[in-house]
Amino acid sequence: HCMLSMLGTVCLLFSSAKGSCDSILNILNMWPESAPTDLQGFLRIELAHDIESYEIQLETDVHVMVIQASIIIFPLSGKKFTLISPDSFKHVFAGETLRIFFHLTFSRAKTDMDEGIVSVRLTGMEQCDKVQDRDMATMVNSVSSSTITTIRILETTSTTASPTTASPILSSTQETSTSPTTKEITTRNKTRETTIGRTIGRTIGDTRNLPLPLSFILLLGIILASCILVIL
Repeated sequence: HCMLSMLGTVCLLFSSAKGSCDSILNILNMWPESAPTDLQGFLRIELAHDIESYEIQLETDVHVMVIQASIIIFPLSGKKFTLISPDSFKHVFAGETLRIFFHLTFSRAKTDMDEGIVSVRLTGMEQCDKVQDRDMATMVNSVSSSTITTIRILETTSTTASPTTASPILSSTQETSTSPTTKEITTRNKTRETTIGRTIGRTIGDTRNLPLPLSFILLLGIILASCILVIL
């Protein structure tokens, strides 16, 4: 439980480096309700620094037939768009919120599997990335599952490797043959280490295609699993 709590804390700190997609994407309307092809709302980005101009990169996972916004935008269709501050844009200070209206008309109805807008960047800095959030959730689940499996393996092998107490009625010869030898205990420990190594290897294999920054979380899971091995 302690390991999983530490893992969750690190994930929270890592994800806090960028804003929540739900807070940045203030969706006002989606229609028709059953299978929406139109989506409108506001981008709301709280500024960490003063800005005098900006560029916003917007990306969707569904092709957009027409996009409209309260500022300059290009292209007008596709999946990747750039929004540019107008000449009349005034200086905005850190702590204030940049608020931009948008209206998207998709080429097809948006399904429950579609996110709609998946990424928002302000002058190259990631503000919201739903794909990365989804990949992080997948990796955390994978590492957590492997950690739990490792703990169970350790508990099982520790119990198996523990010397057994011979029955009082056994002779000294029988006691010697019943108790595990040093060689047997060493062999069991090596087997346990090999099993843990394979578990960690499977974890790495399952997450090798995830974005590079997420490897930090994977490394933490491996370190924590190794700590348990040392303690036991």
